[in-house]
Amino acid sequence: MPATRLEDVIVPELFNPYVVNRTTELSALYQSGIIYNDSQMDILASQAAPTVNMPFFEDLTGDCCSYCEYAVF
Repeated sequence: MPATRLEDVIVPELFNPYVVNRTTELSALYQSGIIYNDSQMDILASQAAPTVNMPFFEDLTGDCCSYCEYAVF
């Protein structure tokens, strides 16, 4: 009697994008808005280059924290 195997049911070309999208949707970071999809990053990530030059970022502004890392509270 022939058996159904996992490789007969799951087609990687169809299943992998679903898993990636579903994982993103369920991510607490994504749901909170801390991270989001960006079309420019999608373009960079889809290229076949071994390295990607990322744009620079600005340092955070404002005062330092008012607590000392080594202080005992």
